[in-house]
Order: sequence, then C-alpha cells, then structure tokens
Amino acid sequence: MAALVSCKMENEKSSSLPVQRAGMEIIKELLVVQGRLVEDNSCLRLEYSGVSYLLIWPHAFSVDTGGEKTVVIDAEGRIVARVGDFIQVGGGVVSSHIAREIIVGELPADCKGPCYVIQKFMGSDPFEPEPEEASERYAELAEKYRNNPALFDAAVYAEEEGIDIEEAVRRFELMDIAGPLGAELEENEADTFAGFWIEHRPEFRIVAVFTENGEETIKPYLESYPDLDGIIEVRNLEVTLEDLRAAQRRAGRLLEELGLFFDSSINIKENQVEIYVTDSELFYKTLEEADVQLPDHVVVIVVYEPLKEIPFEINPDPSVHFPQLKVHSGSFMESILAGKLELIDDYLRVNGTLIIWQPDYFVHNNEGKIEILDREGNVVGRVGEGIFMGGGEIPFEFVNSLIKEPLPEDCKGPFWLQGAGTRLNLNFSSELFSLELISYGDHEYYFMKKKPPLDELNGVGTKVTVTGKLVASYDEHLLNCPHISVYTTPEKNRVTQCTPIWPSDYRARVKGGVLEIIDGDGQVVVRDGEEVSLEGRRIAGINTEIANQLHKEMPGECYNTRLIVKEVVKGEK
Repeated sequence: MAALVSCKMENEKSSSLPVQRAGMEIIKELLVVQGRLVEDNSCLRLEYSGVSYLLIWPHAFSVDTGGEKTVVIDAEGRIVARVGDFIQVGGGVVSSHIAREIIVGELPADCKGPCYVIQKFMGSDPFEPEPEEASERYAELAEKYRNNPALFDAAVYAEEEGIDIEEAVRRFELMDIAGPLGAELEENEADTFAGFWIEHRPEFRIVAVFTENGEETIKPYLESYPDLDGIIEVRNLEVTLEDLRAAQRRAGRLLEELGLFFDSSINIKENQVEIYVTDSELFYKTLEEADVQLPDHVVVIVVYEPLKEIPFEINPDPSVHFPQLKVHSGSFMESILAGKLELIDDYLRVNGTLIIWQPDYFVHNNEGKIEILDREGNVVGRVGEGIFMGGGEIPFEFVNSLIKEPLPEDCKGPFWLQGAGTRLNLNFSSELFSLELISYGDHEYYFMKKKPPLDELNGVGTKVTVTGKLVASYDEHLLNCPHISVYTTPEKNRVTQCTPIWPSDYRARVKGGVLEIIDGDGQVVVRDGEEVSLEGRRIAGINTEIANQLHKEMPGECYNTRLIVKEVVKGEK
C-alpha cells in the first residue's frame, strides 16, 4: 500500500492562525456527523451527506498501514477506527484554503477539499448507522453543489466568513495567486524574507514579512502579480526565515549531542524557534554542565515535568533491571504491543521484547509480586499478566544514549520504547463483563460474558442482528480475542469486525483444536470458522459512559465494535 496521507492539525505552538493558539477556536460550533471512513488516492476521507470530505485529524492522531487494514490510532496508542468503519466526529467543515493554514506541513496536491476538521473523535462502528438528521445548511449546500465540488468549497468558506459566494471565489483566486508569490520571495529574497501567511479575520489580507526594506522589496513582484496590489500588507520582523531554520538546525545538533529529548518547530508569527522539553531542571543543568548556550531566537517551552518525589509508598526491587529514559518523550511512536509481561534474566520483556520505560514509572515488589506503577500509583503492569502499551521498536545503537544507565553490550533485543496508554491488558474485576481465559496449547482465547449492567441496557447502543463468521483461529496475528467478521459485497472488498460479549450462562471450550461457544442448555451454537447470526446491541466508540468503560477495560486487542449478545438466532443450534 502506498504511504497514507494523514493530515494532522498543527498544535498551538506552531499554528499560522491566531485562533489556533486557543485550541481549534476556528470551529465556532461543533457539527457532529456520522459517515464512512474511506481511503481515496492515499487520503483518508469521510463520506457524509453526499460529499467526500478530506479529514483533518487532531494533532496526536496517526495512521498505521502496516497490517492488513489501515487503522487510525489515538494519542494513547489505541486503535479507534479502521478504513470502512462508520465514524462519529465533532468539528466543522472548512475550505481547503483554511485547512492549509492549520495542518502540519503541506496539504498534499492529490488530497482535495472540502475538508472536515475533527475537534472531537466520538467513536467508530463497522456497521452502517441508523439515519440521523444532518446539519440542514450543509446538507443543502452539499446537494446544491453536488456536481461542482469547487463551488461547494467556496460556499463552505462563505458560510465561515459571513460573505457571499462571489467574494469567497474571489478570495480563493487571490490565495491561489499568492502561493507562487510566497515561494518566489522565499527563494529570491532569503537575505531579508521572514515569512508569508494569509489572514482571514478581521479582514482578508496577505502578509509578507521582511527584516528590512519590505515595501521596496515587494514592489517589483507586484508588477508580476497585479491582482495582489492592495491586498498585501508588509510587516517587519527581526530575523529571516532562513536564519530561523539555521538556528533550529544548530539547536537540534547541540541537543542531540547532549542526549536530550526534544521536539521543535518554527513559529513564524512570533519570529522564533520553539524547543519543547519535558524536564526543565535536567535540560538546563545539562546545558550548564556542557557550557552550551542555545542559539539566539530559540525559546524553550516546557511541556512536561517529572515528579520531584514519589507521592506514594513503593517497595523497590533492585534485582529487577529497569532501563528508563533520561527524559520523558515529547511525542510517542504509536505502534501497539500486547502480551504477557515477563521477567527474563532480570529484565522486563513482552513477547521477548525488552521494554525501555518512560520516567515516572516504578518497580514495586508487592509481597513477592513484581508490579509496575505509573506516576499516580496505578498498577499498569504485573509480571506474569498481560500488558498493553503504545510505542515502537528502536535499534540497540540508539538505546544507551537515551537511558539513565547503559545496557551491557551482550543485552539482546529487540527493544521497545514505551509510548502512551500503558495498562493491564486483562481486567478480571470489571463490573460490566467477566473475563475467562480458554487455554489452547501455549496460547489463550479471551472469552467475555456480560454482567447485569450490560443485561439491563435500555436505549444504549443500537439494536442489530449481525451475521458473519466467528474468527478465533490462531495465525500470525495471534487472535486472542474471538470476533465476528462481517463481509460486505465483493466489489467493496471490505471486512468489518465486532467483538461479542456473550450471555452470562454461555461458556467456551476448545475441542479437537477448535473453539466452541456453548449456550446455557449445553448446546454448541457456533464454532471457529462457522457463520452465525447474533441478535443484540452494538456499542461503538467512547461517546457514552458504558462505551468508554468497555474501551478502557476490555483487552486492548479487542478494539472492534462491541456486540452485547442477547441470543443466537442462527448457528449450530
């Protein structure tokens, strides 16, 4: 699969729109919509109300195209949606011209608007939702300009800015002209050019910034771009864009040599480089001991501070080697690791992978049981039990420069840098479901049965009858969490999945190497690989209290829509 484009909203530190600094105030009123998540020309889009929108995702979201299905991952490393799902999001429709100003990097040429900015991701569901009343105004515009996406884009922009569509079209034309001008200025006037952006409020204007002689510099260009005369406002700043980039590179080299974690960006409007750090005391102490000063126009912004002292009692176990980063990561790799946490040769490993832990995690010997605590004192890992975490693999040659104490040369990997969302993977004390482990050779199946709160659902979720194949066979993906796969029409070539939570009197067993689900009368209702129809309620996303609780308490691999099974209406029975 080609690399997938995931447009991510720029955070407030580097946004080119003033309203971005307050956190997506560009969206004055949330428009909540449901639509199908599709992949088109390597872009993720939302099909809604007859129009295909390019999605602008929150800053911490990412995509993973490494598996059979493209998935969307949230800030905690959890899979929240897959291509083909119906998703529910809150945000707003914006023109592609606005979108270009709030995303990291460039809007890919092949990913056309109109765009939908996601301010709140509310959940996903592999099944088509029941019809909901859409925003009347956007539905009206979508219908009116169904065959003319460019005019629809302009109509959306006109709605945003309170102008008529003719003025919106005029501004679009000016913005298209301005793009090449900005590129020319950056290339030809590097000695004085400090930046270039478009402002839409309180009035429409194009801003060109120089360190000196800006008015004189711009004059010959306006002969080539006469339509922009009177639209461009020239301002002065102290440092050129090229000098800021050079300062960013110098700062980056210095901090890398000192082994410090950091992220950075250029804030053009503030005319500065911003370095984001996660331990100010260590950061400044390291600079002082190395007698290093950051270049001019580089500003340090602290985004995380480690604990100064542990606010709860722990019983450390010095026999457990616990490699930790010197400094908390400013951003995380977002792959997923799930498996049994094991102590092997005094190192903590999951599926044979040695974990490199973030700061503010602690080893605790609880009466002989080794536990991992987070900074609030919560148990997020326990030796011999399942653990779930985000993160990603790193090569050995990078490990020792990042951690507090080096690993011995003969310490074998692979090595996993812990990311977000670390927790116990198997919850045996949920109020919503009971969890059993069904042994199969060296492996286990997860089997979940509902408790009274799920039996008494009233108006939560959507009543459905789902027909699909039970998938529990072990393959290279180790499907611990049996699910129902629902195949759509061949031309769409799409498979959706849901994880069943069975009635309380059901049980599961492995017979002849095959998982069987047995009802309260002792009858086999479905086996691995067989088709079955289940009646119940489906609960997707995290936008209700129960949905959010299931999301946090179910095994991490069971990320599909949850199906609260009432009965089997078709199967072996």
